[in-house]
Formats: sequence, C-alpha cells, structure tokens
Amino acid sequence: MFGVVVVLSIPVVLLACSALPPGQEVRITFQVDGLLTIPVEFAYSIDQTNVLSKFPKFSKTSAEAVTNVQKYVKRALTLAIKEEARRAGIESQTSNIASQIKPTVYYNPLNCSAAADKPTQPTQGVPGNSCVVKTDIITNVAYDATTPMEIPVQFQQFVVGLSVSNYIIGGWSRDMWELTLIKVQKQLKSGTYGTSFRTASLSLV
Repeated sequence: MFGVVVVLSIPVVLLACSALPPGQEVRITFQVDGLLTIPVEFAYSIDQTNVLSKFPKFSKTSAEAVTNVQKYVKRALTLAIKEEARRAGIESQTSNIASQIKPTVYYNPLNCSAAADKPTQPTQGVPGNSCVVKTDIITNVAYDATTPMEIPVQFQQFVVGLSVSNYIIGGWSRDMWELTLIKVQKQLKSGTYGTSFRTASLSLV
C-alpha cells in the first residue's frame, strides 16, 4: 500500500511515482455485475429519427458507449487512489499514480433500436431492443407493447482489465485490491451514474 516503508530509503513521494520496467506491468481483472438499470450513455442507438431525437444522450455507436463506461470507471479508480494517497500523505501525486493505471473495459452495450417511456412493440426485422427509458435511464426492455421485462443479464455486467505500471500498486496483494474495489464501488455509486450502480457488485476475477 502507499504507506509502506522503503528499505532502500528512497523517498516515498518518489517511489510512489516510480514505474515498473516496460513489459513487467501487473494485470488485474475485476467484474462488475448487477446493473439492473443502464444510463443511456452506456447504451447506443443508430436511429436518429425515433430514438436520438427524443433521447440525445444515447451513444451513437457501440464503441462510444464502451468509452463512456471506461471513463466512468477510470474516474472511480482515480478517486479511490486519491483516498489512499491522502492517507499516505502523497495526495499531490495522485495524477501521476493514476496515469500508471490503465483500465480497459470489456462490455457488450445494449443496442436500443426503439426507445420510449413505456413498453413498445419491437420493430420486426430490425436488430436491437425496444428499451423503456425514464429520465435518461434504461429501466427495462420490451418484447410487446404491454409487459416491461428485466434488462437481459449480459448487459448488466462488464469486465475491467487493469494494466498497472506503478511500482507500489503493482506490488499490492489480492487482499489490498479487494479493499480497493470496495472504495471503487463506493465511487461508482456516488458518481453521475450512481443510480444504476446502487445494485452493482465488484469482484476480482
């Protein structure tokens, strides 16, 4: 952790920013489950006329949706690291440390070929889902015009792969990472899209 005493007497403020040699980055993977609702920014639609005109915050491509998820995860990680850095008295190095932790999100975003504030019949022959949207949050999908259904489980979860090149964090134990994920989870729940993360859980893979 950040407060470790360095045997070689290197000032902790310097070691905190030290990078591992190229090719020796540490890989950490965790999974996020239980997104019972999804922000429209984390889903996408290519229907300019019927969807994007009514809900302009939808991503326009799958890649854009994944990027939005990745940015949100990166923010939560940075804030969690800042909390640890503050405890160790090196908060000023947070930006440098955060730059040495690179997240990659693996997610299959929900494609909303139709969207409305109540269930609507999906358009036959058009790929995608009919999404029920309330205040820019997808709450359900619909397979007919009367019955809202839970968002399919494959869209309720995503995997995050971390490439860690920071010297100190690269040496963290599994227990330390589990404690850190608790802090990351807290930040995800308190951020812009916190409503959708209230039911979510994080676990190391």
